[in-house]
Amino acid sequence: MLLQQRTALVPDEWRLSSLQAQQRLMGLEEYKRASSIALYAPFNNEVDTLLIADAALKEGKQVLYPLVCGADMSFRVVEVLQALRPGRFGIMEPDPDAALPAENYAGLLVVPGVGFDHCGHRIGFGKGYYDRYLGSMAGDVCLVGLCHEFQLLEAALPAESHDVRMDMVVTDKRVIRCRSERGC
Repeated sequence: MLLQQRTALVPDEWRLSSLQAQQRLMGLEEYKRASSIALYAPFNNEVDTLLIADAALKEGKQVLYPLVCGADMSFRVVEVLQALRPGRFGIMEPDPDAALPAENYAGLLVVPGVGFDHCGHRIGFGKGYYDRYLGSMAGDVCLVGLCHEFQLLEAALPAESHDVRMDMVVTDKRVIRCRSERGC
């Protein structure tokens, strides 16, 4: 149902929601302090990240995008957005030869999802790329779920002990700081 709702967004709704969510994220102190910003290339009406990428590059932040390699995913440094090319699933990706980020980089990792709850749990597309990456990640990284308001669910999502929670969820309407939410 969430995917259908997202797919049904008309272009003007998608653009406005994306603009508001990106502006809200860039207003966060966590964004301002971050030296690296890991983003996703939007697919199928996910919240756009182009405004964030442009701003981060202009501010001299290191911008990273995911690259799918077999069953795994890694992030690569992107210095110009025109370097992104369609990848395995038709989603824009960096060149496999692009530089890897410094290990244990400090920054912000923006995570897509089908849905999120107030505790920071997420539903992905079921392939497990982000789950595997987040489970093996090292470093001081703030995890941010970025979504349209209707993708933020009031009901708790089922979660297992190995699931990695977002530190916050940002929508076009609000910011939920998941680590401080009661009952999570």
